[in-house]
Amino acid sequence: MSEERNVAGWVELYHPAGVKVKLALPDTVVVVDTWGWMLASVTNAISAGWLTTAPGLEEGEEKQEIGYVVHKVKNNDDGTDTDVVDLYANNDGMKFSVLTVYLNSDEEATAFETASGLKLNDIPVYVGSDKIERGKSRQGDKFIIKAPRPFFVASKANPKWNADEAKRAAETQKMYPVPRRKFSSWPGLVISQPSTVGPANGEQSTAAHPEMMRHELSGTLKQIAEWTSRTYEQVAKEFCDKVGLANVDALKPERLQGACEYLRKELQDIQSKPTKAEIGKLPTAVVDDLLKTLKQNGHSWFDVRKIAYENLKVDLAKGMTLDDVAKIDNWSAKHKTKAR
Repeated sequence: MSEERNVAGWVELYHPAGVKVKLALPDTVVVVDTWGWMLASVTNAISAGWLTTAPGLEEGEEKQEIGYVVHKVKNNDDGTDTDVVDLYANNDGMKFSVLTVYLNSDEEATAFETASGLKLNDIPVYVGSDKIERGKSRQGDKFIIKAPRPFFVASKANPKWNADEAKRAAETQKMYPVPRRKFSSWPGLVISQPSTVGPANGEQSTAAHPEMMRHELSGTLKQIAEWTSRTYEQVAKEFCDKVGLANVDALKPERLQGACEYLRKELQDIQSKPTKAEIGKLPTAVVDDLLKTLKQNGHSWFDVRKIAYENLKVDLAKGMTLDDVAKIDNWSAKHKTKAR
């Protein structure tokens, strides 16, 4: 049995094939022979078929799991506007945006919506050029929207980024405006293409990779559980009972897309109504009347969530009072639009 050693630190090195390897450093000197067999071990792994780049990624791309989004708008010199999204990692320990993506066309906006499960029009616009720090203030957090399920983004090195310039900016406590990495793609996203099997009438297939669909399915079930104050297990069982399955894993690949679309709609329906926490101790009749008035004035509960805290000083998280209902009612009457 080999002698157990304490780990004193870690080092990241590159294999000649280009793969980055993270190695533990013990609290004793590592001899050359040991480094040699570690190099050989990685070489053997590559020879056996292990990949040096994640599947679906190009050389130099890195993939990161995203959980939160901030929506901004860039005012261009020609008078047009560009939607911008700051992406936050699906990791509560990381407080700042990891990547900014400019959606320069309708196609790019649609790709973002498909990858994230979010609709740009449903995300409140943050007016500011700074990066919001998650958890720093309630006012800032209301603009950081949690995606219905985690999704992936790929980025690559930005050729305009300069290490020396970035270092000088840091030394003078100035912001270096050039990002180190730039957006590359939405891994796992399959853009609609003509179907090779099926009707010959030009219909298109939008089926994504089964692994990505299962990931979305699980994430949406978790979101439904959070919004309805239930456990994941309860929500998953309810879903399985509806579709006649023993468990979620028993769902066949060909049924995944339909299941995801069904759960997406269910989550949207849930989010479009006040939660139990938001309703608080209000009588059901009062809430029903408020929702009816909002609908007649062309407003949704999404609209209320956007303007409640900052514009109306209504803290929905604490549960509404009759006073709050009156504020929302008055706001809706003053900003009446065409009924949706």
